[in-house]
Amino acid sequence: MVFKYYKNDLYLTVEVMRKQNKHSYFRVRDGKVLVTANKTITKEEIEKIIKTNFDNFYKTA
Repeated sequence: MVFKYYKNDLYLTVEVMRKQNKHSYFRVRDGKVLVTANKTITKEEIEKIIKTNFDNFYKTA
């Protein structure tokens, strides 16, 4: 699943990969945020984490 997360005039492209991991992992590669998460975490929870750390992700991307 790929979506764009907007904050003010800035946005991040987020790609979510579902795997059988116990935890969720957030990485920045090729200008987008790659999220590896299990199937129980919802899109809203992922967006909440991205909202909290948006500045760090945006600087790195």
